[in-house]
Amino acid sequence: MAGRELEIRAATPADVAPFAAELRDADRAELEASHGDPAAAIEQSLAVSGDTGRIAFVGGRRAAMFGLQPLSLLPAVAAPWLLTTPAVERVPVTFARVLRAVSRDWARTWTLRTLVDSRYHSALRLLSLTGYHVAGTPAVELGGVPFVQVEWRVG
Repeated sequence: MAGRELEIRAATPADVAPFAAELRDADRAELEASHGDPAAAIEQSLAVSGDTGRIAFVGGRRAAMFGLQPLSLLPAVAAPWLLTTPAVERVPVTFARVLRAVSRDWARTWTLRTLVDSRYHSALRLLSLTGYHVAGTPAVELGGVPFVQVEWRVG
């Protein structure tokens, strides 16, 4: 279908501001609770992600940005991060397949563990469907919001 192809390329600092302006409300709320300013949080996440930082487009529209942040205190453990805009909703099955494939690739080298806003039910469902285990109890509270731990469990 025209306009529904998912194109992925390396993300650059120039992608951050326009992407941040288009975030879905739930992604923006998660970033505000965990980091404060969404654009600054994305910029910082991209900066520490090295060559894993990616941006995805659907029909030329920004749809998702993601990467992998190594956790220096835990050897071989990294925190995957994923943010989306409404455009991602045009390719839900394709996006889920890409997320699963990217996660599987990263899991060859890293133990994948991150925190997700417990209010963000659609993100938690997507992660669960693509191979992540979502803890039932919040692990921490950030900005007054409970976050749950999510870990890759599919080999």
